[in-house]
Amino acid sequence: MAKVVLEKGEEYFSEKVDVNGKEYFGYYVPIFDSNNKVVGFSFAGRSSEYVATSMGYMTKGNIVICIFVVLLVGWICYISSNRIVEAIQHIKNFLGKLSGGDFKQKMPEKYWKEAMNWQKWETMP
Repeated sequence: MAKVVLEKGEEYFSEKVDVNGKEYFGYYVPIFDSNNKVVGFSFAGRSSEYVATSMGYMTKGNIVICIFVVLLVGWICYISSNRIVEAIQHIKNFLGKLSGGDFKQKMPEKYWKEAMNWQKWETMP
């Protein structure tokens, strides 16, 4: 560490810094004088225990967020698929009655307007 920070003037990070017998994550930054010469260094660190605990909290938080996103996407897919199935069932019933000779049937406006919109998209250049 001393060679990197004091001699080369570079920053240094280590996951295993011993501070009074306790393991730390440490970051060393050189301190320069007005002539750009290294005159010392500054140390910032956190105990490995603290870092591990923080990482555990972050991991648990990320898992909770992922579960929420999966449930939300699943719910959106469920709603969307139900709407598609409902439309297909109405169209199927309409075509069944039409094929049976009942020409007085009308397809609900909701479904034929959606079909017309899809047709416009398919014919666009």
